[in-house]
Amino acid sequence: MLSKFKIQTRILAGFALILLILSASILVNESEIADLSEGSQTIIETRIPNAAAGHALVNGVNASLADIRGWLLTGDPAFKTKRAATWAMITAKMAEIDGRIQDDSFGEAPGAWARFKQNLAQFETALAKTEAIANSPEQFPATQILQDQAAPLVAQMVDDITAMIAADAASPQTATQYEREKLRGQLAQLRETL
Repeated sequence: MLSKFKIQTRILAGFALILLILSASILVNESEIADLSEGSQTIIETRIPNAAAGHALVNGVNASLADIRGWLLTGDPAFKTKRAATWAMITAKMAEIDGRIQDDSFGEAPGAWARFKQNLAQFETALAKTEAIANSPEQFPATQILQDQAAPLVAQMVDDITAMIAADAASPQTATQYEREKLRGQLAQLRETL
Protein backbone atom coordinates (compact mmCIF):
# COMPACT_ATOMS: atom_id res chain seq x y z
CA MET A 1 0.00 0.00 0.00
CA LEU A 2 2.82 2.42 0.82
CA SER A 3 4.51 1.64 -2.49
CA LYS A 4 1.79 3.59 -4.31
CA PHE A 5 2.97 6.84 -2.70
CA LYS A 6 6.03 8.80 -3.71
CA ILE A 7 9.04 8.79 -1.42
CA GLN A 8 8.39 12.45 -0.58
CA THR A 9 4.85 11.65 0.60
CA ARG A 10 6.10 8.74 2.70
CA ILE A 11 8.76 10.92 4.35
CA LEU A 12 6.23 13.67 5.06
CA ALA A 13 3.82 11.13 6.54
CA GLY A 14 6.62 9.77 8.76
CA PHE A 15 7.54 13.24 9.98
CA ALA A 16 3.87 14.02 10.61
CA LEU A 17 3.54 10.83 12.66
CA ILE A 18 6.68 11.71 14.67
CA LEU A 19 5.32 15.24 15.31
CA LEU A 20 2.00 13.79 16.45
CA ILE A 21 3.74 11.41 18.88
CA LEU A 22 5.99 14.23 20.14
CA SER A 23 2.97 16.54 20.67
CA ALA A 24 1.12 13.85 22.61
CA SER A 25 4.21 13.23 24.73
CA ILE A 26 4.54 16.94 25.51
CA LEU A 27 0.88 17.20 26.52
CA VAL A 28 1.17 14.21 28.85
CA ASN A 29 4.37 15.61 30.40
CA GLU A 30 2.78 19.01 30.96
CA SER A 31 -0.19 17.39 32.70
CA GLU A 32 2.08 15.32 34.96
CA ILE A 33 4.24 18.36 35.78
CA ALA A 34 1.11 20.33 36.74
CA ASP A 35 0.06 17.51 39.09
CA LEU A 36 3.54 17.35 40.57
CA SER A 37 3.58 21.13 41.02
CA GLU A 38 0.24 20.98 42.85
CA GLY A 39 1.55 18.24 45.16
CA SER A 40 4.72 20.23 45.81
CA GLN A 41 2.68 23.31 46.68
CA THR A 42 0.64 21.26 49.16
CA ILE A 43 3.85 20.05 50.79
CA ILE A 44 5.41 23.52 50.85
CA GLU A 45 2.32 25.42 51.99
CA THR A 46 0.74 22.92 54.37
CA ARG A 47 2.65 19.80 55.29
CA ILE A 48 6.07 21.28 56.05
CA PRO A 49 4.69 24.21 58.12
CA ASN A 50 2.39 21.81 60.01
CA ALA A 51 5.31 19.50 60.71
CA ALA A 52 7.40 22.44 61.95
CA ALA A 53 4.52 23.71 64.09
CA GLY A 54 3.98 20.18 65.44
CA HIS A 55 7.65 19.98 66.35
CA ALA A 56 7.35 23.35 68.11
CA LEU A 57 4.32 21.99 70.01
CA VAL A 58 6.39 19.02 71.17
CA ASN A 59 9.10 21.38 72.39
CA GLY A 60 6.53 23.69 73.98
CA VAL A 61 4.83 20.91 75.92
CA ASN A 62 8.21 19.66 77.10
CA ALA A 63 9.28 23.16 78.14
CA SER A 64 5.98 23.81 79.90
CA LEU A 65 6.27 20.57 81.86
CA ALA A 66 9.89 21.37 82.74
CA ASP A 67 8.89 24.85 83.92
CA ILE A 68 6.04 23.55 86.10
CA ARG A 69 8.41 20.98 87.59
CA GLY A 70 10.96 23.70 88.24
CA TRP A 71 8.32 25.81 89.97
CA LEU A 72 7.15 22.84 92.04
CA LEU A 73 10.68 21.93 93.14
CA THR A 74 12.27 25.34 93.68
CA GLY A 75 9.48 27.87 94.06
CA ASP A 76 11.42 30.27 91.78
CA PRO A 77 8.87 32.63 90.14
CA ALA A 78 11.02 32.74 86.98
CA PHE A 79 9.63 29.29 86.13
CA LYS A 80 6.07 30.65 86.22
CA THR A 81 7.06 33.45 83.84
CA LYS A 82 8.79 31.03 81.47
CA ARG A 83 5.80 28.70 81.50
CA ALA A 84 3.44 31.56 80.61
CA ALA A 85 5.68 32.55 77.68
CA THR A 86 5.91 28.93 76.56
CA TRP A 87 2.15 28.56 76.67
CA ALA A 88 1.75 31.71 74.56
CA MET A 89 4.03 30.11 71.96
CA ILE A 90 1.99 26.87 72.10
CA THR A 91 -1.20 28.87 71.52
CA ALA A 92 0.36 30.64 68.52
CA LYS A 93 1.49 27.34 66.97
CA MET A 94 -1.96 25.84 67.48
CA ALA A 95 -3.49 28.83 65.68
CA GLU A 96 -1.05 28.26 62.78
CA ILE A 97 -2.10 24.63 62.48
CA ASP A 98 -5.79 25.60 62.78
CA GLY A 99 -5.46 27.76 59.69
CA ARG A 100 -4.14 24.89 57.59
CA ILE A 101 -5.68 21.66 58.91
CA GLN A 102 -9.27 22.34 57.77
CA ASP A 103 -8.32 21.17 54.25
CA ASP A 104 -10.09 17.99 53.06
CA SER A 105 -6.76 16.35 52.22
CA PHE A 106 -6.19 15.69 55.92
CA GLY A 107 -8.93 13.06 56.10
CA GLU A 108 -9.99 12.48 59.71
CA ALA A 109 -7.18 14.63 61.13
CA PRO A 110 -9.34 17.77 61.73
CA GLY A 111 -11.58 15.84 64.16
CA ALA A 112 -8.61 14.36 65.99
CA TRP A 113 -6.98 17.81 66.02
CA ALA A 114 -10.12 19.34 67.60
CA ARG A 115 -10.14 16.67 70.32
CA PHE A 116 -6.41 17.16 70.87
CA LYS A 117 -6.89 20.94 71.26
CA GLN A 118 -9.71 20.42 73.74
CA ASN A 119 -7.63 18.00 75.80
CA LEU A 120 -4.60 20.27 75.61
CA ALA A 121 -6.72 23.17 76.93
CA GLN A 122 -7.88 21.00 79.84
CA PHE A 123 -4.27 19.93 80.40
CA GLU A 124 -3.20 23.59 80.55
CA THR A 125 -5.98 24.27 83.05
CA ALA A 126 -4.73 21.41 85.22
CA LEU A 127 -1.18 22.80 84.99
CA ALA A 128 -2.46 26.27 85.94
CA LYS A 129 -4.24 24.84 88.98
CA THR A 130 -1.09 22.95 89.91
CA GLU A 131 0.97 26.11 89.53
CA ALA A 132 -1.47 28.08 91.70
CA ILE A 133 -1.42 25.54 94.52
CA ALA A 134 2.31 24.75 94.39
CA ASN A 135 4.50 26.27 97.08
CA SER A 136 1.44 27.07 99.15
CA PRO A 137 -0.12 25.30 102.12
CA GLU A 138 -2.22 23.35 99.62
CA GLN A 139 0.86 22.03 97.79
CA PHE A 140 0.37 18.34 98.36
CA PRO A 141 -3.15 18.31 96.91
CA ALA A 142 -1.52 19.73 93.75
CA THR A 143 0.14 16.38 93.19
CA GLN A 144 -3.25 14.73 93.55
CA ILE A 145 -4.80 17.14 91.01
CA LEU A 146 -1.96 16.42 88.60
CA GLN A 147 -2.58 12.69 88.92
CA ASP A 148 -6.39 12.84 88.96
CA GLN A 149 -7.01 15.46 86.28
CA ALA A 150 -3.90 15.72 84.10
CA ALA A 151 -3.04 12.03 83.78
CA PRO A 152 -6.41 11.04 82.21
CA LEU A 153 -6.10 13.98 79.80
CA VAL A 154 -2.63 12.85 78.84
CA ALA A 155 -4.00 9.38 78.15
CA GLN A 156 -6.76 10.86 75.96
CA MET A 157 -4.23 13.08 74.15
CA VAL A 158 -2.08 10.02 73.47
CA ASP A 159 -5.15 8.30 71.98
CA ASP A 160 -5.89 11.39 69.85
CA ILE A 161 -2.32 11.54 68.56
CA THR A 162 -2.48 7.84 67.76
CA ALA A 163 -5.70 8.51 65.82
CA MET A 164 -4.00 11.38 63.97
CA ILE A 165 -1.09 9.11 63.03
CA ALA A 166 -3.51 6.45 61.83
CA ALA A 167 -5.56 9.03 59.90
CA ASP A 168 -2.43 10.36 58.21
CA ALA A 169 -1.32 6.86 57.29
CA ALA A 170 -4.76 6.16 55.79
CA SER A 171 -5.14 9.48 53.94
CA PRO A 172 -4.18 9.91 50.28
CA GLN A 173 -0.43 10.09 49.80
CA THR A 174 -0.05 13.64 48.41
CA ALA A 175 3.20 14.46 50.18
CA THR A 176 6.51 12.76 49.72
CA GLN A 177 6.95 9.62 51.76
CA TYR A 178 9.82 11.24 53.66
CA GLU A 179 7.73 14.24 54.76
CA ARG A 180 4.79 12.04 55.76
CA GLU A 181 7.04 9.78 57.81
CA LYS A 182 8.72 12.82 59.35
CA LEU A 183 5.32 14.20 60.41
CA ARG A 184 4.26 10.84 61.83
CA GLY A 185 7.62 10.64 63.64
CA GLN A 186 7.07 14.03 65.23
CA LEU A 187 3.56 13.06 66.30
CA ALA A 188 5.03 9.87 67.77
CA GLN A 189 7.58 12.00 69.66
CA LEU A 190 4.77 14.17 71.04
CA ARG A 191 2.87 11.04 72.04
CA GLU A 192 6.00 9.64 73.75
CA THR A 193 6.54 12.94 75.57
CA LEU A 194 3.02 12.84 76.94
